Formats: sequence, C-alpha cells, structure tokens
Amino acid sequence: MRRCLTLISWICCLAAHARVQADIHIVRDVSYVERDRVSLAADLYLPTGAGPHPGVLMVHGGAWMAGHKSHSAWHARRLAVAGFAAVAIDYRLAPAHKFPAQIEDCRAALNWLMERGAEYGIDINRLGAFGYSAGGHLVCLLAVRSAPQVADDPQRPDRVLKAIVAGGAPCDFRAEPSQSVKLAFWLGGTRAQVPDQYRDASPLAYVSASAPPMLFFHGTDDRVVSHENSLSMRRELRAVGVESEVLLIPQAGHLGAYMDRSAFARSVDFLGIHLGLSVERE
Repeated sequence: MRRCLTLISWICCLAAHARVQADIHIVRDVSYVERDRVSLAADLYLPTGAGPHPGVLMVHGGAWMAGHKSHSAWHARRLAVAGFAAVAIDYRLAPAHKFPAQIEDCRAALNWLMERGAEYGIDINRLGAFGYSAGGHLVCLLAVRSAPQVADDPQRPDRVLKAIVAGGAPCDFRAEPSQSVKLAFWLGGTRAQVPDQYRDASPLAYVSASAPPMLFFHGTDDRVVSHENSLSMRRELRAVGVESEVLLIPQAGHLGAYMDRSAFARSVDFLGIHLGLSVERE
C-alpha cells in the first residue's frame, strides 16, 4: 500500500509539472536508427533562441525492460528552458532484447547526434548525457566504454561526451550472487552462466582517466539501488583523476530522488559548467 501511495503521489506531481509551459520547440519521433525493421525514435526539446546549443542525451529508466522517451519529458523541457537541446530517446527493451542491445542503441543515438545534430542547432562539440536508474546506468556505461566512432572524421572531438549526470544508477553487477536469476531477463542468465555479460554491463569495471566529468545523485533511502553504487563510482573515478561528485539526498527513496528539484538544479548547473553554458533559470 505504501508503495502504491508513493507511486500515485509521484504521478500526480509529474502531471502538475507537465502543465508548466515553456517557450521551447519540440520535434517528436525523429528516427535515429533502425533495428529489425523498426525505427527507434527521439524527441528533441530545443531552445528557441539562436544556437548552436549544447546537447544532452536523455536516457529513461525502467529496469531495462520498461519505460518510454516521454518519461524524460519533465527534465528535458526544463533543460531546454535553461538553454540545452535535450534529446530523449527510446531504446530496445528486455527481455525481448538482451544486453548489450540497450547500450548499442545509446551509442547509435550518440552517433546520430554527431552526424545530424547540427541540423537541429545542436553543438556537437558540447554534448552531455543525463539518465536515471537504468538510464543512469546506461549513460555511465556509454561514458566509460568505447565511444562511438565516425571513420576518418578529423573534426570529431577526442571525447564525445563532455559531462554525465547519473541518478540512482546501478554501476556494478560483478558481485551479484552467482546463482541469482534476478538479472537473467536482461543479461541472459546467472552470473555463473554468463560472467562476461555481468562484467561488460558494469560501468565500474571500465573506469579510466579518459572518462568525462560525472555527477551522481542518489537517495540515501533508496531500496532499489543502493547509494553505494554512486559512492564507488566517485571513488574509482577520482582515483584516476576524473572529476566526480555525488549528491546524496537525505531520506529520499528511488522515485523521490528522481523528482528532487534541488538535485535537478545541481544537475543543470553541472552540465552548464562542463558544456559551456551560462544557465538560465525559469
């Protein structure tokens, strides 16, 4: 019952926020890649002022098996109001599509941004990413694993993503109980059966000095994903010289942290600093 009431409160809050109108331009259902004869699409939330604007790839949560790009709308709208071009994507979902389908789609979206973003007034030299829960995991993995490549492009920056914001993100699956089937729907088996999948899906396993600056935010009462994930990522990133911060939200659970306004304001500031934008407030 408590979980149900929390969810109802969150939905009501989200609906209230959706009523806020912003002076932005929205382009919906832009195809960024085709998989198995199905187009995966993005919604673009664009500032109306003169560009080019720094871009932020928005990756929704949903335990890798649910969710939709529209679930990023509240955050994407406010990023656009602040002066960012927010690009919210759909991606293939488990269990029909096992890992690494989800990260492959995120890479495809980032490649699309590099190749086509300028057509929408997006500065491809100032790109970041924002995700929560499974989306937070995916943007972390996108940042620390090999970046997408555009062959023979001398204009391509060495580091495509300049900043990452990840909320409530699971970051390491290598310590999952070896016989647990909890993640088999997504990773294709237990850790004993497919250990490489558990390692390859773990951002913490791929931390290096080439990673971009990262901001993590996490509720201290998160019972879905422990905030130790964010603290571990900060520790390992700092150990190799990468700027990393963790914002802990006292007494917030998994959904509460996602809707925390102070955490989002800090996220916008962080993106503004690293993407070269003087942030405008609503």
